[in-house]
Amino acid sequence: MNYTEILKRALKITWTRRALWLFGILLALVSGNPAGGFRGYSFSGRQLDFRGWDPSAQDSFTRWLQYLWDTFSGDLGISLNALGKVLIIVAVLLFLWLLVSIVVRYFAQNALIRMVAHVEETQGTVTVGEGFRLGWTRPAWYMFLIDLVLGIPFALVAILLIAIGLSPLLLLLVDTVSAKVVGIGLTVLLMLFFVAVLIVAGVALGVIAQLAYRQAALSGKGTLESIAEAYRMLREHFSNVAVIWLLLLAIGIGWGLVLLPIFIVLFVLAAVMGGAPAFLIYQATRTVWPSLLIGVPVGMVIIGLPLLFLTGLYQTFVSAVWTLTYRELWLKEVGLGGEGLPAEGSALEGPELAEL
Repeated sequence: MNYTEILKRALKITWTRRALWLFGILLALVSGNPAGGFRGYSFSGRQLDFRGWDPSAQDSFTRWLQYLWDTFSGDLGISLNALGKVLIIVAVLLFLWLLVSIVVRYFAQNALIRMVAHVEETQGTVTVGEGFRLGWTRPAWYMFLIDLVLGIPFALVAILLIAIGLSPLLLLLVDTVSAKVVGIGLTVLLMLFFVAVLIVAGVALGVIAQLAYRQAALSGKGTLESIAEAYRMLREHFSNVAVIWLLLLAIGIGWGLVLLPIFIVLFVLAAVMGGAPAFLIYQATRTVWPSLLIGVPVGMVIIGLPLLFLTGLYQTFVSAVWTLTYRELWLKEVGLGGEGLPAEGSALEGPELAEL
């Protein structure tokens, strides 16, 4: 496998097929917080002053919390009842965002995979409209199920191993120094070992998931069959897949170093362009909320949009690398020597829909 050629082709496809960018940006948007953020806050009126508060006069932690609440609510001008309603609304919005992000994530992932496969197969172009049509197909649902099938057992095993690793701490209940030393020592050793095991297992499952996504999207296989085929492909082509993973790891580290100075510059711009008007409004009104309503959105736009765009390009490139890698391995197995995927695997025609 020519690794350099795969990276070059992925970079060329990413740069020249700009219809892919939208789906990479969507994937970046729902895959975490790639754009960073901006926060600004200051108090007015009564500041949080503990000099007049005697901790010894408070007989419970609840009173201390009440003191903090009185300080904050007096400054912000909101009641406990209003805060409860706001928190409920925020919780509902977060839940709705979670549902939307799940749908968008697998839709965008499916679209990227099939668009890149189509470009590689035909050496042609692909449009945003075709991307929406390719992404909104059953393989996106299979990808969601693939993550569930792989993720839930991994989470349960991780919880079990962590519980086992922390269990020697029960020796701290024994009233001897030697037992406590043994308990702490065993806990450290077990946790180091289990964390290493979980990291390796997490990486392996992540690679299997990438290959399984492409099995589902390009071969029309169902969830369990895609996972089985991905595991077989990883086992039989371990060295090839491992090299690709290491290359992407190195590229990811380098990309992070490139983004760091960009983030610093954007942060300074956000502090000036968002913080300056917010500070002036605060000085004029002596209230927090108008300042936040101006400063926070401006700062988020200045920092968020450029980083979101750049991260979207990176997500597109990474997806293209994995798609081209999967395709090379598949062609190697069937012995087509680069002649292309069979008709039923054509991205624009759509894969045969398999059952779970």
